[in-house]
Amino acid sequence: MIEMEFTYNQKMSIVRLLLDIIRVDGKIDARESFLFEEIKEELGLMPEDHYKASEYNTLLSLCVVKAMTQEQKKAFSDMVVRMILADEEVMDNELIAYMDICEFCQIEPASLGAD
Repeated sequence: MIEMEFTYNQKMSIVRLLLDIIRVDGKIDARESFLFEEIKEELGLMPEDHYKASEYNTLLSLCVVKAMTQEQKKAFSDMVVRMILADEEVMDNELIAYMDICEFCQIEPASLGAD
């Protein structure tokens, strides 16, 4: 359960980046889709927000995350890690994307056990 407060723009940016993580390996697993819906619900987003998030720009979303507090960034990172691990398989491109997000947004990356 997400216990961090986020603005609507932050929530939409988070969801946009999670969509990018889901798609980065070229396949969308049912467990990823289920977790995505769960995270949207935890964030208090409506079903139609999925379509709006698809229209958000990835680079602008990264900038929104970069401007978040350290606590918000940690919560975001936890969501990304949950998404990467949802299908129980850490692909190289998922790991690279996560590390790039962390570097750009100045987030301490979590260990994914794929080192």
